[in-house]
Amino acid sequence: MTGDAPTTTRTPTTETNTVPEPGPDADLAITDFAVGTEKTAPTREWYLRIEGVYSTDAVGRHFDDPEVVDVADIEDADVREAVKRILDEGKVWADEIPDGLREFVDSTDLVTWEADRDTGDIATHWTLAVYDAHPDRDPVLDFDVRVLDSGIGDGPAELAFSVANTGGVEQSVYSGVVRPFGIPRVHHPGAPDGASFLLWHEYETIDGLSVTEDLVTKNAIGMMTPVEPGETLTRTYTLDPSKPQCGAIGPGEWVYEDTLEYSQTGEPQGPGATVEYRLDFTIEEV
Repeated sequence: MTGDAPTTTRTPTTETNTVPEPGPDADLAITDFAVGTEKTAPTREWYLRIEGVYSTDAVGRHFDDPEVVDVADIEDADVREAVKRILDEGKVWADEIPDGLREFVDSTDLVTWEADRDTGDIATHWTLAVYDAHPDRDPVLDFDVRVLDSGIGDGPAELAFSVANTGGVEQSVYSGVVRPFGIPRVHHPGAPDGASFLLWHEYETIDGLSVTEDLVTKNAIGMMTPVEPGETLTRTYTLDPSKPQCGAIGPGEWVYEDTLEYSQTGEPQGPGATVEYRLDFTIEEV
């Protein structure tokens, strides 16, 4: 097996979006607003990884009569070495895999590796996965943010986050409890630990999420949001100083960075593509 670079970076783009004039009641206004994006996709043919790690007790709770094979008992030397590498590295990108590796993984529930296990290690069993990384697929999701209302005063400024599926197959975007764009926290450029504020999105209506002035508490769950071919999915976020953790909204330069991860709907959650994005904008007094 060869290859260890998982992705290739497509040409980055930065777009300066038009900002509407603020209304007469605005005290502050968004002025300059730019969105930078960078798409990536797998370049290797295969993605191999550890899917799960179990103690002996956990195996008894989660499996009923599993097929368990120790690495030393794998007959094919190439398959045995490939399994060792997955267990050593956790995840492996490869251009080629040995004949029989996929069949071995599909037919084996758990592997053990007594020869490499620390006597004090709780983990005793591993599950493995082999994915076709589809390097021939181009990234098909486009991300953008538009300013709907630039003024902050009697009412909040409004931003429209959107993701569009330009391909011919449904894609699923991975996220946490706030689908699919999460809970954006904005800060000054180069100062992620300094003054910051949340972009607001009706968080009080979302199950498994609590936002107070001092704390964001959310369920640690993974969600998937489907985007149909040709569909543009849009969510509105606001800059509202009256909301919790939004008191820092004020004049200056601000930035927010994040990554959308997605893959073709219906496939096991393995390698996919990403859209890395960055918002740069300025707030001024008016």
